[in-house]
Amino acid sequence: IGATGPAGSDADVTAIIGDLGGATVKDYVDASVAAAGGGGSVGMPTHLSNLKTGVDFRTAALYCVDLVEDGFDDWRLPSIEEAPYANYALTSADGSDARTYASWLWTSSFFGTSNFWTVFKPSNGNMSYNVGYSGDYVRCVR
Repeated sequence: IGATGPAGSDADVTAIIGDLGGATVKDYVDASVAAAGGGGSVGMPTHLSNLKTGVDFRTAALYCVDLVEDGFDDWRLPSIEEAPYANYALTSADGSDARTYASWLWTSSFFGTSNFWTVFKPSNGNMSYNVGYSGDYVRCVR
């Protein structure tokens, strides 16, 4: 929903974040999060906002810029490298699983050399592209 092109593959992700060592994107992210102790290390967002649904790219970007949550006001859209962590690293205040499997999450990354924004699908780790007008999900990072 919201993606206007074919879903990306593990090969597409490899081109962006490096060799996955034969793992799927989800396995790679889960292992990376576990190795980092659940989040907050270099390359991973230290804070994640609540999920906002069904917005176009401009609204998503402005939402992050204007967001004040948990005492922080320096939020931004995640890069494609951070997008997996913006879902898999989530836990709620009581320590329970707070992951969401939104259809597609907006990122701040361009898709290749095109004028399309890269979107990330948490349920399977796929990437795709979007011209920016569809209603996708946004989770801001800092």
